[in-house]
Amino acid sequence: MSDAREILSVVNNRMAKHLRDVNVNISEVTRRYIISKGKRMKVTGPVFVGISAEVVE
Repeated sequence: MSDAREILSVVNNRMAKHLRDVNVNISEVTRRYIISKGKRMKVTGPVFVGISAEVVE
């Protein structure tokens, strides 16, 4: 029988400054529509990553 423990951790990676920093892609058509309406897309703030791992000894 194996001794397994689950580990859940949150890691503060860095500050997000662009959509690609948080893996968000917006099509060019959508981007042009938003800009044509005088709006902006801003993504700023810390990026947190949840990591779940199982340790088997």
